[in-house]
Amino acid sequence: MKRSSKAQRRKIQRLQDLAMRGDLLAAYDLALEWELVGDDDQAERWHRVSASGGDPQALNNLGVFLERTGPEREALTFLVAAAEAGNLLGARNAGLLHERLGEDQQAERWYRVAATGGDQLARNRLALLLDRIGRYEEARPLLVAAAESGHAGSAHTLAIRQESAGDDDEAEYRYRVAAACGDLDARYNFALFLDRIGRTPEALVLWRAGADGGDAHSAYNLAIELEKAGDLREAHRLYRQALTVWEADAENLDADTAYCAAVACEELDDPRGALDWYRRAAALGHRDAARELRQRALANSESPQRTPGHDRNRRRPKQRGGSTRPSSGR
Repeated sequence: MKRSSKAQRRKIQRLQDLAMRGDLLAAYDLALEWELVGDDDQAERWHRVSASGGDPQALNNLGVFLERTGPEREALTFLVAAAEAGNLLGARNAGLLHERLGEDQQAERWYRVAATGGDQLARNRLALLLDRIGRYEEARPLLVAAAESGHAGSAHTLAIRQESAGDDDEAEYRYRVAAACGDLDARYNFALFLDRIGRTPEALVLWRAGADGGDAHSAYNLAIELEKAGDLREAHRLYRQALTVWEADAENLDADTAYCAAVACEELDDPRGALDWYRRAAALGHRDAARELRQRALANSESPQRTPGHDRNRRRPKQRGGSTRPSSGR
């Protein structure tokens, strides 16, 4: 529990005196004060008292609190109750939690309720959800509207779709908007796009910025280009930088990233590390990694020797559409 000031303790005591006498508004404020000082037991107690009167905002706050502290299904019941009572934030939060639980149909329902009531963030989430589940024609007008209002995730999604459709001019515009709004994945993908269309020097600027900001994939791609240019010292530093990040999160990486880590180890003359990463990548379904292991097995050795011509395919990170964590109505 955090240390509280004398003034804060006096405020809590005053609110508690009122709440104990049945003042639900005081219970509402008291719950928030207990959250501020880090006492979740007291916060939950008074959130429940506050919500017992059926106030939609109190129901939403209790739902958000319970989502944070663990019982997600119970949290959902209060968020839905808030939404059914007309609370738009409760509707959006119900959508967020349903989506996080993999319940897309229910998420869509509550996003639509909130979006129809004017909640722009719910509209943005609805656009991204529809795109993710393959209903792009429905998603597109919502994505365009969200992108034009400055939503980076929607601009990024549009950029990916336009690039896939072969509309490079529109894709570049959308990538620039998303990257300018601070979407790190968009900046990374924009660099891939620029490299693909032959504007590698511009891509290098973006990868350098990403690497300086700690992005492992930007560091890896920049290392590839520096290695080609003959700057092995800097390339190896960047390979090591990427590996440090990936090793710290090894259990959560996908097949492509594991394969990139194996290639980085090869470049750093770490055959044992490379073998370990090839195994990880192959276990996750990476075909090139599995082929590499088969070739080593056929040679009757898993010994450290580099296979020429390693594929250094640049990896595209998963698109991020923004947080799926419910937000408080405070």
